[in-house]
Order: sequence, then structure tokens, then C-alpha cells
Amino acid sequence: MNIKRQAEKLEKYLKEELKNNSPVVKISDKSLIYKNFKIKKDKKGCWIVSRSGGNDIGKFNLKTCALIAVKFYSLNNLSKYNEIKNLDTDYQKNSNDSEIFRYLYKKTSDPVKKDTCLWRWEITDQRARYAKNQIVTKFKLMF
Repeated sequence: MNIKRQAEKLEKYLKEELKNNSPVVKISDKSLIYKNFKIKKDKKGCWIVSRSGGNDIGKFNLKTCALIAVKFYSLNNLSKYNEIKNLDTDYQKNSNDSEIFRYLYKKTSDPVKKDTCLWRWEITDQRARYAKNQIVTKFKLMF
């Protein structure tokens, strides 16, 4: 049995399967490959989407949003791509605001400020949960 020939056949088979099925591949540096797109984390913690040639397409706060957006971008559905980008931004803003208002609510002693912080915390927390549910639903539908 010729090992080189068997290895070449297996490699050719795997390449054809990857082209046909186009799954998400995880690389050792914790980045993802989907079709000819690469999703990698930058130093600030954001996920950068780029083509294999090196052109950056977008920047996302969540890995799931980046993956969904890449799928829409590869299908040339830019309206859905922009919708995912907006959902990602809304989730990040409201999640951060929710944490800030919760902290201010716990630390303040003025009853008026405490009530205002509680009210704002409830609103931002509800918006963040809504955006998160939308993202999870879209991810389940896509993959």
C-alpha cells in the first residue's frame, strides 16, 4: 500500500467536501474560516471579518454576529448583513449601559438618583435581552 497516494486521495476528498459543504472551520489561533472569509479577534476584543485576500469587511462585538453577517455577505444579502450589524451594535450599547446603571443604582444613596438609575437599568436591560434573543434566533435559523 502506497501511503503517499492514499494521503493525496484523502486530501483531495477533504478539499472537495469542504468546497461542497462549506462548514465553519476553527483554526488554532481561535479564528474561524467560513468559505473564503476569516473571522479573527483583534487586540481590543472585537471580531474582524476579512476576505482571504486581506480586505476587511466589518467589525463586530460578538463572534456569533460576525458569523451570521459573513453568511449573509457571502450570499450578497446586504440588507440582512446591515441588520445583523445594527443588532450587534444595539446589544453592545445596551449591555454596557445596563451594567453602568446597575452599578450606579447599587452605589448611590440619593433616592431620586437611585430611582432614575433603576428605571434606566430596567430599560437598557430589556433592550439588551431583546437584541440577544434576536441574535440567538437568527443564529439558530442560519446554522
